[in-house]
Amino acid sequence: MVNGVAEAIAKSPAISLYVVNVMCQPGETDHLTASQHVAILNEYLSKGSLDYAFVNSGDVAVEWLERYSQSGGEAVQNDSALIQKMGVKVVENDYVKYQNYVRHNEERLAKDIIELILAEKLTLQQRRDLVDSLQKEKQLS
Repeated sequence: MVNGVAEAIAKSPAISLYVVNVMCQPGETDHLTASQHVAILNEYLSKGSLDYAFVNSGDVAVEWLERYSQSGGEAVQNDSALIQKMGVKVVENDYVKYQNYVRHNEERLAKDIIELILAEKLTLQQRRDLVDSLQKEKQLS
């Protein structure tokens, strides 16, 4: 990881999220599960910096698995319970899309990310409103 990136992520008030690959990359991420992808990322980040992991819960069609296996590729196994044990929240959906390769369904993924950001923003605003009202009550008493 480039110097300073982990520190910048740790200091940022923004939500941090990671989209786990749908397929393992031969020679790069051979046989890694979703939780292993997240664990490796966490080795580079400050503890608690990663808030969410987006993990594919859909099945990859057999004919695509056979095609990928010829070059050593395979689907990333979803073991989201282990990700949650790391303190990272998991968003799961069927993110499989077939083009020339197996890819993420970018529309479904974008929708889930936007929904998450809007929900988190609302939660943050609710917290701010609560703090404001408590401060006003304290001033009145």
